[in-house]
Amino acid sequence: MKTSLTLTLSTVTLSAVATYAVASNDNFRNQIVRDPWLPKQQIEAQLNKTGYRVHRLKADDGCLEAYVSDQEGARVELYVDPTTGMPGCRGKYSDRDD
Repeated sequence: MKTSLTLTLSTVTLSAVATYAVASNDNFRNQIVRDPWLPKQQIEAQLNKTGYRVHRLKADDGCLEAYVSDQEGARVELYVDPTTGMPGCRGKYSDRDD
């Protein structure tokens, strides 16, 4: 009886310690700290200033996928950096040839 109680208490204690260790590790070694994203309205206003008419914004692989019309009315798909609001985002999965 005493060994099963000791084993149970040991298991509970180790579980609690392991849970605390995982929960308190907010900054993993390989995790990239990213800048906060701009509000959708601010990105849309910035794209409107550059001559695009925004139809839809959608998050995709760390970027914003913007469905817009250019100045001639042609529909265009842009990848926008959500931290700056500027076109030209490579996202979290960058294609590399090295």
